[in-house]
Amino acid sequence: MFQIEDHKQIIERICKDLRVKRLDLVGSASKEDFEPGREELLMSEQEKQILAKALKLPPTKRAEIVEQLLSSFEFPSRKEIDALWAKEAENRIDAFERGEITTIPAKEVFEKIEKRRK
Repeated sequence: MFQIEDHKQIIERICKDLRVKRLDLVGSASKEDFEPGREELLMSEQEKQILAKALKLPPTKRAEIVEQLLSSFEFPSRKEIDALWAKEAENRIDAFERGEITTIPAKEVFEKIEKRRK
């Protein structure tokens, strides 16, 4: 059985390197009987064959399949998303004008990014 505690140090190091402040396990990974690799057992043989064939395709064809699969899910409309972002932008501007938030000059932000890359 896979024990998360056995891998705690490497998980902590990866989280530190990636600046992850909180890591939550969800789904089967949070259960005591979790075993890596077992999830693929939930696929039927036909599904495994489809996946195997898809993985052999060139990257552009795989990307087309991913795009079609993702578009089959119901997501909020682009118009709704744009309206939500516009509202968020207005809220942030209003908060700035009320002195509730401050800004950081872009030069400082890019300098921090460059330091982290080194």
